[in-house]
Amino acid sequence: RAVAMLKKHGIIPKVYLISGLPGETEVTLEKNIQFMREAQPDKWTLGKFTPFPGCDVWNNPERYGARINKDSFSDYWLFFGGFVLDYETANREVLEERYKRLFDYLKSNEWKR
Repeated sequence: RAVAMLKKHGIIPKVYLISGLPGETEVTLEKNIQFMREAQPDKWTLGKFTPFPGCDVWNNPERYGARINKDSFSDYWLFFGGFVLDYETANREVLEERYKRLFDYLKSNEWKR
């Protein structure tokens, strides 16, 4: 509804999506794809979830089933670097594959009417 309201009032909507959040699954990936088909925003950005010192995932990774690479901050590039964490349910390779699938889909504009 928010995207439609923005368009109605002449505002160009941009959607910001984050891949690799705790709890992400194949189902939530498909929900993001479905959202893009339905919402039809004019612009989008896709980032990679990166926990930083002080956030709850950093402070309590066990709550999220996460293991975080806390040794090398040179890996902490939000868009271009790899994921810096693994989950019990998805390792870095799985997270990268999901990110790539979503990014390629968004870039293809297949979701646009």
